[in-house]
Amino acid sequence: ANLTYEPHPVQLDQVNASLSPGTRWLTDKEDSIAAYTHALLWYVTGDKRHAHKAAEIMDAWSRVLTRPPQLADSLEAAWSATSWARAAEIVRHTSDAWSDDGVRAFERLLQHIYLPMVDQGASTNGNIALVMSEAALHIGVFADNETAVDNAIALFRRQAPAYLYLSS
Repeated sequence: ANLTYEPHPVQLDQVNASLSPGTRWLTDKEDSIAAYTHALLWYVTGDKRHAHKAAEIMDAWSRVLTRPPQLADSLEAAWSATSWARAAEIVRHTSDAWSDDGVRAFERLLQHIYLPMVDQGASTNGNIALVMSEAALHIGVFADNETAVDNAIALFRRQAPAYLYLSS
């Protein structure tokens, strides 16, 4: 939540694939959490500097992350996408700190980089499948993409019973 925080965007297809899952996308995850934290602080405190910092972090990523990763790290994408979309939704609708061009660029980033990695869910049950449907839902809400929202809700409805109930 430090106002001197500097984002660390990287083109994710250049990420070191030899690193363990959970660390390949570390700067993405950290920056998405920082953007969300600043968005929340803006909303709670009314200190516009936090809205500007959240927008700065999101703008940095939308300038750098322009190509889909060549990695099958959908879980890591989902972890970040949930925070990214929440931060974007708060800043876009509660402040004037983010330019229309910045909003559109970030919307493209979420829909063209993250959404294709999470919109089909996972072949496993539990937190992996559910965080992917959550990410797809948040992206759809931010992008006003009714199809993505409907698909994410349908995906959640298919996955949740296996997560919450025993077949016995």
